[in-house]
Amino acid sequence: MPYKTISRDMKKRALELIEEGWTAEEVADILHVSEKSIARWADRMEATGSLDPPNGRGGRPRLLTTEIREDLYQLIMESPTLFLDEI
Repeated sequence: MPYKTISRDMKKRALELIEEGWTAEEVADILHVSEKSIARWADRMEATGSLDPPNGRGGRPRLLTTEIREDLYQLIMESPTLFLDEI
């Protein structure tokens, strides 16, 4: 399914419907989201007590510091014809 933003209120209502006896499949069909999304919301609510996404970015840590990235950007702006092995 394509990515779309679901409001916190809608996520909360989805979990309430599950508690009222609706199946995850039924709720997913109504909201046009995956059952996996509903499971993720439930897991987050159970783990943190909130539906808000965790702070910070996930994924692989950056290899270059902010200072190095800024220096590299400045170098490229000053000499845009440089090849990678010349930097």
